[in-house]
Amino acid sequence: MLMVVTSDEDPANIDSLIVGELVSEWRLVPNDNNIAQRNVVVVPSSKPSVLKEALTGKSFWVRNPKQAPSKMKLQSQLPKVLVEKGWKLGFEGIDVNPFRLQSGEQIEVGLQLQAGDDFTISEIEASSDKDIIVFASANEMLIGGMTYRIDPTARSPGEEVQSETLAGTQELMKSLKLTAEDIARVRVKKLTVDIEFE
Repeated sequence: MLMVVTSDEDPANIDSLIVGELVSEWRLVPNDNNIAQRNVVVVPSSKPSVLKEALTGKSFWVRNPKQAPSKMKLQSQLPKVLVEKGWKLGFEGIDVNPFRLQSGEQIEVGLQLQAGDDFTISEIEASSDKDIIVFASANEMLIGGMTYRIDPTARSPGEEVQSETLAGTQELMKSLKLTAEDIARVRVKKLTVDIEFE
């Protein structure tokens, strides 16, 4: 989500851009106090194993936007319900924290979620705090981060594709007069999306 506040007395940097001109958000956002960005990902969490699997392999980029080498630091904040049950979040791709990056240098950092005690859907739904947040700072100045909103009602993309693929496969099998024993495996090779506009 990108938010811009501008006025005649305090214009944003994008006010001077011409139509079609592009500026990368990593250059624009840290250098203009009129512009804010928030990166949000909805994470399914119908049960502990689903939450852990949903965040396994997730990664983000950390870039030093400053004009000099900087001490970078990553911090995480978990919902109270997960903290009380001993859940922890670590990072892969960095040996130490804080770490140093040269000006303009970027690295990819992976999430490492360590599961604690089990939680229930009702405990997540009853909590007003549902965000796993990662903060990134350069020389003690906040430069960005990621928000992972845990949602016990959301299904993972894999679950949705599997369900739709199964239904489609069953219809295809009927039309070809095949039984389940005739099918060795089903793989999604290509997805086509048609969008009609009024």
